[in-house]
Order: sequence, then C-alpha cells, then structure tokens
Amino acid sequence: MSCKTQHDGGSPKPPSTFGGTVTKEVKNLTTKKIAKSGTTRKVYRDNVYGITNNVIARLAHKAGVKTISGLIYKELRAIINNNFLEPVVQASLTYMEHANRVTVSREDVLEGFRIKGFTIYSGGDEANPKKCKDYDSTLKEKKSDKKVKPGMKSLKEIRHYQTQSDCVYIARAAFERLVKEIVQDVRTDAVRWSSDAMGLLQQSIEAEIVNFIENANLCAIHAGRQTLQPKDLQLVMKILNIKT
Repeated sequence: MSCKTQHDGGSPKPPSTFGGTVTKEVKNLTTKKIAKSGTTRKVYRDNVYGITNNVIARLAHKAGVKTISGLIYKELRAIINNNFLEPVVQASLTYMEHANRVTVSREDVLEGFRIKGFTIYSGGDEANPKKCKDYDSTLKEKKSDKKVKPGMKSLKEIRHYQTQSDCVYIARAAFERLVKEIVQDVRTDAVRWSSDAMGLLQQSIEAEIVNFIENANLCAIHAGRQTLQPKDLQLVMKILNIKT
C-alpha cells in the first residue's frame, strides 16, 4: 500500500503499519471452549483485531484519505466496536427477543439501525456480499521516464477503491466472530443470524465507518494537514455527539 504512516515524536512506535497484520493479537482469534451445564460453547475474545491494518487502510482510501497516522489503528478499532457495531447488535437482539425468536432476521437489523439513527446501506447479494478487490500496483502501469509526483500513487489507490460498490472489506469470518463476541457478552444462550441479516449488518457498518472517516478527513484538511490523526476522529465524535 502507498499510504504513509506517521507517529508523534517521543511516543512509542505503533506495532504495525499498512504492510502487515498484528501477529500477537491475531493469535487471540482462536476460540476457547468451556463447559457449562453439561454443554460446550465457544468463548470469543479480541476478535476486533480481525479488522486488520490493511482493512483500515482500504477503508481510509475509500473515504479519500491519502495518509494516516500509525496511531489511528487502535483508535478506529475501538470506535468501530464500541460506537458502531455494538449498539446496533444489541438493538437487533432486543427486537429479536420481542418477536420471541432465536434467530436475528433482516428486519431486526433494520430496526436496530433505525433506532440508533444510522443510515442503512445495502446492495448486491446481501446474503453473500462479495469482497472488494485489492489494489494491484503492478497492473495497468505504463512505463514512463517522467518522475511520479508525490501522492500520485495514493490517488490511484483512492480512485480504485472509490469506484467499487456493493462489496465489503472486512473478511466475513472475522466479522462474524466479532459479532458473536458482542452477543456472548449480552446473552448466554445461543443466537443465530440469518445470512441476509449478517450481510446487511456488515455492509451498513462499513458504509458508516467510511462516512465517519470522511468527516474526520475534512477536519484534518481544515487544520491544514493531509495526515489523518486520532484527534480528528475524536473531534468528529464530539461534533456528532457520539458517546465514548
């Protein structure tokens, strides 16, 4: 990826950049089994790290961001989990319980987004949304003796990701594990999700994240910067009155 990472002087260097994933945290994606009342169930922990650095970089490109700080990753993961995904999942479970069902349907997710005031985005095959294609710098590159201007490669990646639609960036399995981790903290019994409900949830959450990053990028531009920093995310949360 061509995005640059920066971090403030004197602060510890971020554990990873766009080029790789956080290996220590990914190991925690494995689930443990515990016995309860004679049955066995899975316990999910730290699945927010399934949203890798590369995924965050692509979502940032989708939002038109050229450069992000290395401190963005941890901050954005917490915002995605605590301020976007968790409230909608809990609201969807409430509507499911009200209907005396054990399976979350598409209608439950729609009501969850509505009650939380989020916009619903959907398109294509909701039950099995396709994965967005990654940018390949080796394709469609014309040989030229001209010197490439700084930032041109980032602009090419931004155009590539902004032309894609009806697709998702987070791996479906990683997203499902994250949702199940949120559910297990609310309910002790088994909860099922229909395929179209999970697909609608992922598509809409990713669209909300991109919209959130777009607003943060405007704050960075207003401050005379091209680098997105955590304080830009925090400013947007204050403006939109999003509770931390």
